[in-house]
Amino acid sequence: MKLHLRGAVRNVTGSCYVVETPSGLLMVDCGLYQGARRLEELNWRPFAFSPADIRWLVLTHAHIDHSGLTPRFVAEGYERDIIAHPATCDLADIMLRDSAHIQEEDAAWAEKKWRRGGRKTARPPGPLYTLEDAEAAVARLRPLPYDQVVDLAPDVRLRLIDAGHILGSATVEVSVRDGDRTLRLTFSGDIGAGESPIIRDPQPPPTTDFLVMESTYGDRLHDRTQARNERFRAILTETLGRKGCVVIPAFSVGRTQELLYALNELEQAHALPPFTAFVDSPLAIGATRVFRKHPECFSRVILDDIASGDDPFDFPGLRMTQTVEESKQINHAPPPYIVLSAAGMCNAGRIRHHLINHLENPNDLILFVGYQGENTLGRLIRDGRSPVRILGRQVSVRAKVRAIDGFSAHADRDGLLRWFAAIPQPPALTLVTHGEPRASFAFRDALQEQFGARALVPELGGALDLSPDNRDLQQQVAEQENRADRAQWVPVTDAGGAELEEA
Repeated sequence: MKLHLRGAVRNVTGSCYVVETPSGLLMVDCGLYQGARRLEELNWRPFAFSPADIRWLVLTHAHIDHSGLTPRFVAEGYERDIIAHPATCDLADIMLRDSAHIQEEDAAWAEKKWRRGGRKTARPPGPLYTLEDAEAAVARLRPLPYDQVVDLAPDVRLRLIDAGHILGSATVEVSVRDGDRTLRLTFSGDIGAGESPIIRDPQPPPTTDFLVMESTYGDRLHDRTQARNERFRAILTETLGRKGCVVIPAFSVGRTQELLYALNELEQAHALPPFTAFVDSPLAIGATRVFRKHPECFSRVILDDIASGDDPFDFPGLRMTQTVEESKQINHAPPPYIVLSAAGMCNAGRIRHHLINHLENPNDLILFVGYQGENTLGRLIRDGRSPVRILGRQVSVRAKVRAIDGFSAHADRDGLLRWFAAIPQPPALTLVTHGEPRASFAFRDALQEQFGARALVPELGGALDLSPDNRDLQQQVAEQENRADRAQWVPVTDAGGAELEEA
């Protein structure tokens, strides 16, 4: 059995893995690269495998870095089912259409710029994919509930396990019978932080021979929930109390809903000065509707709230802005107010317009509550860059900038280690993926030191023979273990409310 590592290796986007089985090729995730231009350019490269040759495609969850290339994959010849949890199917329906809209808008802007520039350069290539392509991908989505075992072929078996990351997120367990032996391969997907008031905690992983495990926060710790909530209240109180505005770049799926829940709790407790809150993201509005459709994914806390008659995603003063005109009117709203807008890393969407309107005001606050990819606009602002370029303009950063990583839907280093520790028997090999190099190598070291685990940070584009007796693979692990690189990967933490700082 061979595993091909086609994305989310030594970076956190573009998730894509292909397993060679005796009955055909199985792809796990078909995600979009996001962030630095060098990464986004990878979205245009030819697929390593012809889409027509892939027999099965499984999505761990609906986030665009895990699902966002499926429209192009279908447009280029994939004609079979796209398997995912029912909630992922519903979220992907709206998210892929939204992504296609962004692709078409970006292509139209590039075409307009090219024409204005006198057509002196090569003509832009058009959209990566269209709304029609997204609709074709959505039509192929096929729901598979958690813990239901399905035989894809006589020798290939599949199961989805609740990963607790966002609504419908899954760990993917694949069992492949090859001759007289069965090999088990598990893809962690994105692992939830646990203690979410909305969705259930991650379920324990299964016994497996080989594990592909994420490491997004493999080198740092989050604030614990109580400390996070108090810090969130204090930061908002400071800005709202001086009649300032708070701009929160927030991922539309998962993060926005958790923030609405937190604001609902604070509003009910009268713990904040009076304010208006705007959710300025059609995608987030649609995603919130999807959340209400899937109570089977909810935690006991939110189920109890609903039973008591409370709508956990609504409170007095909340406004949902669907249209562009409604979005523009936010600029004329009297402060203080809070804006939740996408995209979470500020690389697209309406958030860029809000940043232009508020970054230069020292009375306002830009509050980051999620991961900021390398070289994204959000990362540059969070790390103190000024000025920054937004929509062709140089904008000085005079507003206050804060970060709370405790709202992350990803487990931190200790959460990842707890999830690994729950595996009944240690895997023969763990491949550490879905993290920037610093985080992946730090987490590899932690696995080795705490569990004596055989762990490897693979290379992007590599193909590994997962036979247990593969000596070449054993040598790769040994060589990486012997390198004197541990001192390069020093964990950082925001525990206790400190700002993240590079060690």
